[in-house]
Amino acid sequence: MPAEQPRPPWLHRIHRAVEQNWQHHGPGSHVSLTSGFDEDHRLWRLFAAPVHQEVYGGEEDGRTVWTPFTFAFTDLVRGGLFAVPGLVIEQMAVASHNQSEYGGPMLVLKGSCDGEKLVLCVRLDPVPSSETVEIIDTIHEVIRPPRRTDGAEDR
Repeated sequence: MPAEQPRPPWLHRIHRAVEQNWQHHGPGSHVSLTSGFDEDHRLWRLFAAPVHQEVYGGEEDGRTVWTPFTFAFTDLVRGGLFAVPGLVIEQMAVASHNQSEYGGPMLVLKGSCDGEKLVLCVRLDPVPSSETVEIIDTIHEVIRPPRRTDGAEDR
C-alpha cells in the first residue's frame, strides 16, 4: 500500500476561502468539504457541496431539505477579498453530470496551488447519499447539529 500523500499547507486556505465565498440563501451554516490526493492523475481533488438539513417543528417537521446558495468563484480565482495566494485556475467548466461518486451538476475549476495540480468541484446540490448535517429548529429559531444516540438521530 502506498504511503499517504501529506496534506499541503494550502489545502486549508482553499477550504476556508470556499466557505467564505459561499453565501447561503436561507438558514444554514455548513458546507461539505472533502479532499484527497488522486494517485492515478497525480493531483488533489477537492469537493464542496451544500449539506442536507432536517426541519424540526412546524408543518415541515421531519422533512429533509437543503439551503440554496451562491458561490462567488470569481473572488476565489481573481484576487478578490477571499482569494488564495498561489492559486492559479487554468480551466473552468460546468458539468451537468459526471461519473464520480459525487455525480450531479457542478462547477469544475482546474489549476494548481503552489505548483501542485488540483481540481475543485463545487456541487450545486447535496451529495444524495450524504447524512443530515444540520437541524433547522423552527421552534427555537436556530440551526444546530443533529444529536445522535447509538448512531441514530435523536432530535
